[in-house]
Amino acid sequence: MPKYTYGIASMVVDNIDPANGNALGDLDLDIVDIIYRDTFDMTEEDGTTTDHYSEMDNTPFLSFEEPGKETLALQLTDTQVDMLETFLGGTVVSAGGKKTWSKPPNQGVNEKHIVITTTDGTIITIPRAKVVGKKNFTFRRNQPWTLAITLTPLTPKFPALAAMDISEPDPLP
Repeated sequence: MPKYTYGIASMVVDNIDPANGNALGDLDLDIVDIIYRDTFDMTEEDGTTTDHYSEMDNTPFLSFEEPGKETLALQLTDTQVDMLETFLGGTVVSAGGKKTWSKPPNQGVNEKHIVITTTDGTIITIPRAKVVGKKNFTFRRNQPWTLAITLTPLTPKFPALAAMDISEPDPLP
């Protein structure tokens, strides 16, 4: 009997523990409720093939395959200054009861630990994801501001971790 994976139940963003590459647990931010509907996709680009030939043969004697780059793209509807800091970098300062986000001078490096759980219980773990955020601030009476987020799985800094793990849910008893 086929099994279908669909939907999203949670998406937890956390900082990376420098001691072991797992989730640090200090952020533990579940963003599922602020993902703008129909904007969350995971894609894999086409891979590349490199063939090597001898001068007199049309059949390659060596062929190398490289997989395509994987990315996750989504838009978030919460654009409070704490979210700007988490996904765009920069700093938040509180003064006089007001929080202010200051844009970083450069893009810099923003890496997070990501765990996605689908509606059927499948778990996708990305121990080290590069986070690139972009402001989509539309000044319309009927359109909310959004943050466009692109996540790229990176090789973890710990050899025991894979760049991505996908775990099926426990079978029903």
